[in-house]
Amino acid sequence: LSESLPPSQPMAIEIRITKPPVLTMQQDKGLVHLFGTAEFLTSQPGAARESLFVLNIHINLDTQFSIQEEKLRISLALDSLYEMALAASSVGTFAELPVKGFLVNIIEAAYVPAINGALQEGIPLPNLLGIKYENADISMSENALVLNVKAT
Repeated sequence: LSESLPPSQPMAIEIRITKPPVLTMQQDKGLVHLFGTAEFLTSQPGAARESLFVLNIHINLDTQFSIQEEKLRISLALDSLYEMALAASSVGTFAELPVKGFLVNIIEAAYVPAINGALQEGIPLPNLLGIKYENADISMSENALVLNVKAT
């Protein structure tokens, strides 16, 4: 791939989610599955951007849940770039494995922090019978998040 591009040519990566996220939970493990594309683009000064190649991607994000200020907080971390497949290319075939490592670094450094920033506000928990959630234990079971509220 590096042989196809001049060293000074800028490159951009656009990650798009093409399907709704899927959350799966098992005993003490939650994953958010994201399905989308990663398009690698380049441009010359004063020219339109040109698509180099597009990858279909399946990203798994590990979930951590906590309760703060009566809100359910969700924090994500990259579990894996589970699948990656070439969907289109204007540069021909190339070794995809080094691109996978590079893409994993981009997802960890830029994409996951952006998602966590959007989730930072949290989800307000319902006000049921004056229950206070700050002492709740959180556990996961098959496709369920369980809050065990301790009496105060």
